[in-house]
Amino acid sequence: MVSDVVPEIDYVALLSAASVADANGNRGALQSIAGRPLLEYQMRALYRRGVVTFLIEVDTIPGELLNLADSFRSNGARVEFVRSANDLQDFLKPDQRLVVQAEAHYFSQAIIDELVIKKPPFVATLDGRAENALFERIDLNTRWAGFAIIEAAMARSLGELPEGWSIASSLLRLAIQDGVRFEPIAQASLHNGDILPVSNAADADQIVAMMLAARCDKPNGFLEKHLFGNLAKLLAPPIWHSPNGGTIVAALRIICATGSASFAMLGWAATAAVMALMAVFLNTIFNVVRGFDSETNLNRWQHILFWTMIVISAIFVARTSTVYGSDPPTFVLIAAGLMFLSYKIALPQWAGPVLRSPALLLLIMLVATTATIFGAAAKWIVLAQLGMLIAGMYLPANRTRNTNHA
Repeated sequence: MVSDVVPEIDYVALLSAASVADANGNRGALQSIAGRPLLEYQMRALYRRGVVTFLIEVDTIPGELLNLADSFRSNGARVEFVRSANDLQDFLKPDQRLVVQAEAHYFSQAIIDELVIKKPPFVATLDGRAENALFERIDLNTRWAGFAIIEAAMARSLGELPEGWSIASSLLRLAIQDGVRFEPIAQASLHNGDILPVSNAADADQIVAMMLAARCDKPNGFLEKHLFGNLAKLLAPPIWHSPNGGTIVAALRIICATGSASFAMLGWAATAAVMALMAVFLNTIFNVVRGFDSETNLNRWQHILFWTMIVISAIFVARTSTVYGSDPPTFVLIAAGLMFLSYKIALPQWAGPVLRSPALLLLIMLVATTATIFGAAAKWIVLAQLGMLIAGMYLPANRTRNTNHA
């Protein structure tokens, strides 16, 4: 979890988890989406845009909410709980800006990126058509899109609120009375799933379907996207529903990568190559389950360890599969370097998925190992990579489209 942008303005986010459950079993801000609470998606999207202070409106503080707060604090964020307008005022400074989000509303990273660069203060709005009925009404023709940026000083105008009144909605009324401008949001943002009020499990399932489609389409490699990605669509939901599913997958990918390196050092080349392929498959599953943009410091170190073990395995497979001295390991190391280099170069669609596929490279190595032609194959792999890199650099680049729900 890394903050990508440090804003010039001191932003504080006010979010709500006041209604964590109701009589119908809907969990509000803690509704699970792809194995994580909805509130975490709200916080994570803002954190990536440089917001590091979060004030969460609560009535009670369940253990799940405490764990979420602790996870953000461990990454340098400040998280505080507020129960009243007075609590809110205690945490604010007059020169700050307050980002206000409605409870149980999903915002994609793309829409947050778009909104935080708008000139504040403003209230994001939608029109009053029937399909927007789940959004809070402002007037006859306008509804609140669930997002606003206002002056923090405005919160000091809040007095004691009647029991059951939302702090966010009360601030919205103050902003409207104070003449804060409306920032219309295109209806296409709703149709694309960039903004969605989550009132029940069916709404959460709709977001999960969008996330799965985006995450499984995101890998750069050909095999990782078209084979492993399609398998991940089937495997991710049961893993999310398992209390320890994500942790098990995270551990298994490291175990397979380490095991592959160990078998390669022992001279079991084919076994090592198979385990390396399994490790890359599990890594794709891991990314789909956890999200590509949700790395913690621990995950980053695990990521480095994972690929280090894969490269070590490939070098030792090359060393034990041929009698050509240091040439095959050297060519394998060059092939790995060219693959990582390809991520930094704009490449056309025909070249990118092939050059950026560790699984494809490992599969070719496995075939070459079992066919006892590894020495020649290593050289041809490097020559093919160089040819594709050179050709790709001189042809128009067409990168894969960005996705918003990762």
